[in-house]
Amino acid sequence: MSLIGPQRRTAVDRWYYAFGPPPERARMTLICLPCAGGGPAMYVPWAADLPADVSLVAVRLPGREARIGEPAHATMEAFVADFLPTLRRLAARPYAVFGHSMGALMAYALMRDRPPEVPLPEALLLSAHRPPHLDLGRPPLYDKPKPEFLAAVRAMGGIPDEVWAHAELLDLLEPTMRADFALCEAYPRGPAAHAGSRLAMPVHVFGGREDETATPESLERWADLCDDLRAVTVRSGGHFYLRDHRAALLAEIAGALRPTPGSGEPKR
Repeated sequence: MSLIGPQRRTAVDRWYYAFGPPPERARMTLICLPCAGGGPAMYVPWAADLPADVSLVAVRLPGREARIGEPAHATMEAFVADFLPTLRRLAARPYAVFGHSMGALMAYALMRDRPPEVPLPEALLLSAHRPPHLDLGRPPLYDKPKPEFLAAVRAMGGIPDEVWAHAELLDLLEPTMRADFALCEAYPRGPAAHAGSRLAMPVHVFGGREDETATPESLERWADLCDDLRAVTVRSGGHFYLRDHRAALLAEIAGALRPTPGSGEPKR
């Protein structure tokens, strides 16, 4: 099942769809990692509003959309190991990484466990996720009974209303959503688990003022894990604030991707 028309893609890989110039010809590749239960479709509308020399690479995780028949990753370690060969290829040219919610934690884990030979990104863009040296900020959800689990997911606002009207579709999506929540909730947390795990690349953090989990105060604490935290930008809205602020968010992302002296060569 795919929600993306093939005529809009400029490259197709098992692990991503690319929009705009193909990654091998772009000045910059923006790798976008989805929220829990999400897939490439959440980033397709961004393609037209990014600079023309930026390739938007929307990551295709197993267990959703066209990869619905594959099991979702059970651990963050499994995701990093599976995606690393793709990152190596994409990182041969300048790149940046954006992640929203679960995607932000995936982006952090990917950069934390990046082998030294894989170049640093030009920017790491983290949206709507508490830094992992803090606690989860809420009770775990992945093992809650179905009504409680779905009610909590719906309260976050991440799934369109039309999906909730189709019980069969919810039944199809629920195992992947639970797996994604389990992946995030089982990730090691606390200061000891992330001691010495400082991020060396420029980091930009985004969030919603009314987000009850990734609160503005918690987002500021990404500074504890970063050597180069450029900005923490908070806008009105909850966990999915980005839907109401797409233009402003993309303008900030475009600014973070703007060429700088020496940015044409991959960083080590």
